[in-house]
Amino acid sequence: AHSLFVLAVTPVFVTLFTSLSLYGFVAFLSLSALMLALYKKSFQKALSVLLFIILALTSLTGFLITIIILFALFLMLKKNLKALLSPIIIPLAVLVPFALFSNYTLRFLGFHSFAFKNFLSILQASFGFDMFLLVLFLAGFLVIWIKKKEKRLFHLATLIFFIFSLFNIFARIFTSFIITVYCVVAITYFYKRRWDLDVVKTGTLLLVLCSLVFSVTNQITLLVNAQPGQDVLNALLFLKDLDNGVVLTSQENGFLVEFYSEKRVLLDSNTFLMRDYPNIKRDSDTLFNAARFTDAEPLLNDYDLRYILITPAMKEGLWDNSEQGLWFLMVHSDRFVKKYEQKGTSIWEYLDTG
Repeated sequence: AHSLFVLAVTPVFVTLFTSLSLYGFVAFLSLSALMLALYKKSFQKALSVLLFIILALTSLTGFLITIIILFALFLMLKKNLKALLSPIIIPLAVLVPFALFSNYTLRFLGFHSFAFKNFLSILQASFGFDMFLLVLFLAGFLVIWIKKKEKRLFHLATLIFFIFSLFNIFARIFTSFIITVYCVVAITYFYKRRWDLDVVKTGTLLLVLCSLVFSVTNQITLLVNAQPGQDVLNALLFLKDLDNGVVLTSQENGFLVEFYSEKRVLLDSNTFLMRDYPNIKRDSDTLFNAARFTDAEPLLNDYDLRYILITPAMKEGLWDNSEQGLWFLMVHSDRFVKKYEQKGTSIWEYLDTG
């Protein structure tokens, strides 16, 4: 129960279960498959295999991480490892031919280079660790490492998995679930430890409680601020009333454009599942960096692009708030017409005279 309480205030849990995302769906499939795989009844095991198949098709990275966690659970609970064959072989037997004969491609997702902004929630990482919970985790890890010498191999594996999570979003999600156990161990240790002064014990426990409250409050604030502002919504509603056409915008804006304007986009949050995603992503980056019309025109025509949606976040992230690349090209070329602009959000139409 204590672990569930700590889990409920972790930034990852708040983000996953207050929004719809691929990561949340993968976490739901993974946890459900893990739970069912531990049961002995045939029906529950068959249902877990079905969930593993869906998980493998949804995220190969999430599938492999879940299998690793299941393997660790089987070792800890001393279960027969032969039961792992079905959750591994059957999903792969479905996945491989599906990838060969469809537009789906096998790809390991969620990896990034090491950077503090990617895994600390205080630096606005969407799936980041709370700084104070990390301190609790390390404290709990040391307590268990000293007291449970016979289980050190498992705890060492947890530490290795934690290090791996610094480079992968899916691993970070699962790690956030795992470290809550260590956080509870640390809190319990502080509560039961004999203190020379009761005021120090009370102050320490109050600090823990206030830090947990701050953690969940900070993450909720980040989620609220991440929602599209009214300026962007107004632009999307304006775009909806324009004639049909494919929209070029950042991949992060893709879903919003499709939902509010009911128009197709070049890239959205699900495009990475397509076989030709690397080519589309490369062409999109080329377009945003194109300063000459001769570089942009072939790609604009190949993808039948008609509209370009530019937001302040794109100007800052793509062009450092200075007119360059496609932004410069649209401003200084008569082949683009500005259809809308409000507080830095603009919509341009590409005039294909061919």
